[in-house]
Amino acid sequence: MDYVAGFARMSKVGSDKALTDRSIIIEPIQSRCSVFRFARLSEKDIRDRIRYIANRENVKLLDTGLDALIEASGGDLRKAINILQTSAAFKGGYVDEEVVLGVLGRVSPKEAKEILLLSLSGGFLEARETLRRLLLEQGLDQSIRCMNCEISCVFYHHKSLDLQKAHLHIHFAEETGEFEAVYCLQCEDPLCLASCPSEAIVKDQKTCWVTINPVRCIGCKNCTFCCPLSVPWFDERHQASMKCDFFNGEPRCAMVCSPKAIRVVTRKEAWRFNKETNEEATT
Repeated sequence: MDYVAGFARMSKVGSDKALTDRSIIIEPIQSRCSVFRFARLSEKDIRDRIRYIANRENVKLLDTGLDALIEASGGDLRKAINILQTSAAFKGGYVDEEVVLGVLGRVSPKEAKEILLLSLSGGFLEARETLRRLLLEQGLDQSIRCMNCEISCVFYHHKSLDLQKAHLHIHFAEETGEFEAVYCLQCEDPLCLASCPSEAIVKDQKTCWVTINPVRCIGCKNCTFCCPLSVPWFDERHQASMKCDFFNGEPRCAMVCSPKAIRVVTRKEAWRFNKETNEEATT
């Protein structure tokens, strides 16, 4: 049940993201879809609509919260409404700047300015302690979207900074107000392996790592279509599918994650963590 729930939750994150980023939709589905492009709304239009919704839903929306919400939306009214909904549920209908930033997992501009001013004045130790405090208070229980994991992954594998080639991606789940990583789960019974006609995908019986041999890959993309998270991606340059290879047991994403949102644990520990997380989310 936890296995299915985990897939369902991550797939839903992907479907929400697909509303604004069609690149994460596999090509066979893209070919059967129509793409509609909409211009960004003005700040006034978003402000008026959000105030209207807040009044109808009896949400106490402060001006500071509205300003933070509009800035985070980037002109996307759908995103603004989702953030408002999550923020309103966070503190029983009370929404200010602190609540919005907390939901988004962002540091307030005031605190960021404090760190910069301390650094510019030579107070590097104080700035580091302030940053460490913010990481402890806001970063240990969720990703802070620093992108270090994606950057390190794509650099070590491709010597590039094109994040589209990273083997994992961080998406913002607007329902929970958290960042979530979409990556290879190194499944016990991988569907990608079962679907590969050229036996390019193998699973090491000792380490349980699932890897793709690009030399044997014929580029059919069956692995992408069969993976519940569509993790394998097709590299046009090498004409082969790619995915996480666990970097010989020392994945760079985990090594550079300062809040320790990404860690290397045993499968048993991972299942226990997922179970506890799902129980917390349903209580």
